[in-house]
Amino acid sequence: MGLLLSLLLWGGYSTGDWLLRDPNFPTSTLNLIHGVRSLFPLLAGWLGIMVILCRTTIGLSVFDGPLGLMGLFTMIGTISAFVSLDPIAALYWAASFGAVLAVSFAALSIDDPLESLSWMHYLNVVICAVFVLSVLASIPYLRDLAGRPIGGGAFQLGQGRFVTRPILGMYGTRNTGLARYAAVLGLAAMARLWGGKKGFWQKLVWLALLWVSIYTLYKAQGRTAIAGFIVGVWVILWSAHARRAIVLPAAMVGAAILYLFSFQSAFWHYLNAGKEFDPTLSGRTATWQEGWELLQQSPLIGVGFQGDRIFLAGAHMHDGLLEVLVQAGVLGAIAWLGALLLTWILVFRLYHRRPSPDSVPLPADVPGILAFLTIGGIAESNFAYFSVAWLIGAPLMGYVQCVAWRRRVLHSPPAKAARQTRPRFAQPELATRGSGKA
Repeated sequence: MGLLLSLLLWGGYSTGDWLLRDPNFPTSTLNLIHGVRSLFPLLAGWLGIMVILCRTTIGLSVFDGPLGLMGLFTMIGTISAFVSLDPIAALYWAASFGAVLAVSFAALSIDDPLESLSWMHYLNVVICAVFVLSVLASIPYLRDLAGRPIGGGAFQLGQGRFVTRPILGMYGTRNTGLARYAAVLGLAAMARLWGGKKGFWQKLVWLALLWVSIYTLYKAQGRTAIAGFIVGVWVILWSAHARRAIVLPAAMVGAAILYLFSFQSAFWHYLNAGKEFDPTLSGRTATWQEGWELLQQSPLIGVGFQGDRIFLAGAHMHDGLLEVLVQAGVLGAIAWLGALLLTWILVFRLYHRRPSPDSVPLPADVPGILAFLTIGGIAESNFAYFSVAWLIGAPLMGYVQCVAWRRRVLHSPPAKAARQTRPRFAQPELATRGSGKA
């Protein structure tokens, strides 16, 4: 169920309601396909709601955790759609964002939620791997057809920002988008390499994917992604309880060595792409000012989902909190911030409460990827609208919520969802405390 609904959500990516609203729709067979695809997230959300309603034993406590607060943010953003200049578009994107929530709630409501959420997370990692490998493989053969630069010049990874050309009528990805996929893949690979008793060939595959991820991050020059990836790696190492005694000393020694070789200067030069520091953060500060002025029109509930693009001629906030404020106002921002804060409180408590021998641990890649997405929300609008970050992050938030139920860190529902079972793909050994494993 989780895989099917997740595939429907991904199937509706890189399309939108504007296709169906075109008076000339459909203009071609490909245009018809993309128009139909735009309904996939809504179908997934509807099916998710049907699954939830069919669970007669589910309790209201299912909605008490981080995803419940995200649901409140969605409700406020849906109401504010009627303030938007384009209510239909705002409602569509509110429904798409809510569909991801509905699918996650559906996974939480079934008999074995951790297994379903693990499948969803595993699918997301596979999609990231396929995307990164596909883009890298296309460059030597397609050359200019593989992408185009921003601002002129020949396309080449590592030399300025780029955006891949549209493929089959779908938008291409910028270097920052490619780096985001690579970072998620790398963190998942590192967590599986750091711990667990897997076979040699499995370890070899994850090691290869980790190196591909690091290479892609370096060549794509996604500076926010690199910063988030570093934080995510630190969180993965921090979650390995048995090795914490060596992590901090090793980091201090490594930092001293890097300083002696003037690594910080070279890294700063790399992060700024060989240029002087840009105080406007690539023009973000001007957009943030416009977003703040837009917020004044409806400070309590905002102006609806995708309000920045609708009101500001296609501009994008590039900041999660400001995006939320524009879309759902102060009330929505309180719920949204509460969801992120509660997620990290639960993660902290799960790793600092001594588990019983049969308790379900939290895999290391879950907080690692969540940390990457949280840091990315500073310069990108992660968790704020229907996007790759939300498709990847929502199941992870649900996973934290479910593990918190089973460890009695969070009040659990009276349904079978609280049953003590181990997920098939979650690799629980990654987070076992005091066992000598990672």
